[in-house]
Amino acid sequence: MQRTVILISLAMAVAPAAQAQSFLENMARRAAESAANRAASALERGLTGGAGGRDADEGSGAAAPEAPDAPTVMRPRARSGTGQPAAQPVVTAEAEAAPARAQPTGPAPWPNNLDRPRLTRPGQLAFDAALEAEKTAFKRFGTVSCSDCEGGESYDTAAKMFLGLRDMWAFDSALGALNLNQSLTWRGKASTGKITVVGETPVGPFPCKQLRWELTRGDQTATRPGLVCLGKSNPDADNDRWMEIF
Repeated sequence: MQRTVILISLAMAVAPAAQAQSFLENMARRAAESAANRAASALERGLTGGAGGRDADEGSGAAAPEAPDAPTVMRPRARSGTGQPAAQPVVTAEAEAAPARAQPTGPAPWPNNLDRPRLTRPGQLAFDAALEAEKTAFKRFGTVSCSDCEGGESYDTAAKMFLGLRDMWAFDSALGALNLNQSLTWRGKASTGKITVVGETPVGPFPCKQLRWELTRGDQTATRPGLVCLGKSNPDADNDRWMEIF
């Protein structure tokens, strides 16, 4: 009897502890299930939330605000290496009026002042002293002594006189009318002379023809270069004409 009472007492003492343990286990299990459910729901929302959000936005009919136009960017002008704006070439009125420059060298006789500003007439062309000396030597070669002429000397290089082209511009025009390799010939007092067109190279802005002067006296022959160009004879001239320049 006593043993039975003890067993009943022990059972009554253990029952609340067992119930409590069972209650705690149930609470823990429910908490774990609840946490797992929340985690699963969060994961599902994360996977479907982007599309759902887009669908909600599209279904709402509210248009997304347009992005503002990008502002126009004013780019600075090119600058030089010093940090200053690149220098622009300055064109003066004189430079604008100057004719296009020709090649620095060319067939003889080539002028030495083609870089001169405002070169507007063939008569403004100038030549080196060496060319002028060659011209003087040629004239000296054609000098003839005479008793019936002024100064006692005549010049077989005076082609216009022997050709009868003494009128103003007549000799120049005759030279300009020659084509390439054509010649004018004459006979002087002691020599025979010939002028031949050997080239048609423009000089600066002017159409020109290069000439070769020849003078034969006995078995000797002297030569020099010559030049005839087309242009105005003076600033007030109305028309261009051929002129002997050298």
